[in-house]
Amino acid sequence: MKKILFLTCVLLATSNLFSQTATQSAANGPVPIPDSQWLGSDTNTANTWRNGNVSIGTSSTTDGLITYKLSVNGKIRATSVKVYTGWADYVFEKEYKLPTLKEVEKFIKENGHLKDIPSAATVAEDGIDLGEMNKLLLQKIEELTLYVIELNKEIETLKDE
Repeated sequence: MKKILFLTCVLLATSNLFSQTATQSAANGPVPIPDSQWLGSDTNTANTWRNGNVSIGTSSTTDGLITYKLSVNGKIRATSVKVYTGWADYVFEKEYKLPTLKEVEKFIKENGHLKDIPSAATVAEDGIDLGEMNKLLLQKIEELTLYVIELNKEIETLKDE
């Protein structure tokens, strides 16, 4: 039912786009509409903008200086979300400098969070980019894996003595 309602809202907003543009062109000749002009619906449903942006539950598609193609004020449910981003396999390259556990401990004591991971205050103010955060979390998992491998080697050496 929610999908039908959403699709209906998108169709209504899209039809408003075409009818508004056609009406303006027929009545007064071509009238430029600013890219950010809202072209249909209200803030409780889906809004379609001339520049192709869509907002749901909000009339804004911007966050500071960043403009988003889709802006939702509310929870989003999906069976799958695919994000394209860089990946953290650089941790396994020879050039990567794995911090010592003492360096990690010192950073945590001084900053209250892991290096390269945003603080709770930063996340509260700026939110997070899911693709970037997933990469950073993978980086930390890969670092932990390297620490465990080294610790296992030390354990095996101690067992052999």
